[in-house]
Amino acid sequence: MIMKELSNTSKSKPYYPKHILVRKDKNLFIGLDTVEIIYLKAERSYCEIHTKDFKYVMTQPMSEIRKFLNPEIFTKIDKSHIVNTNSISEISGRVVKFIGSMKEIKIAMKSMKMIPILLPVVGIRLREIEKLRARYSADEEETSISVDDISISLEKDIESE
Repeated sequence: MIMKELSNTSKSKPYYPKHILVRKDKNLFIGLDTVEIIYLKAERSYCEIHTKDFKYVMTQPMSEIRKFLNPEIFTKIDKSHIVNTNSISEISGRVVKFIGSMKEIKIAMKSMKMIPILLPVVGIRLREIEKLRARYSADEEETSISVDDISISLEKDIESE
């Protein structure tokens, strides 16, 4: 009976915690909600975890921290970066831009095959960006539109109705 229960649990979907323990300062650890993570950056045997407001330096390598992150949400785009696909605002060529951050990360050439996987995740935002580009392209020669522009445009559309 116990063996049957154990075998059933091994077939279930892996568990990824909603929070990971990070060091905020010398003597303080906090539970960081994984939703807040924008990206991770490997630095030798250390790992930087970047959020909108903070950078946490972990003494574990990125490969160890990655085990606690849902691979359906967190994707490795080069040898030293893992990104939260829900934080992507734009993919322009090989450059990934993030919501609420000025940081841009280049996608490695051998990871370019990941773009079709990233696009459905970013899908709605990218489709809205393309609609806005098409709408405003007649007015300007070169248009750069981001997620922030989408929310402004949607507010204008709601007001006009």
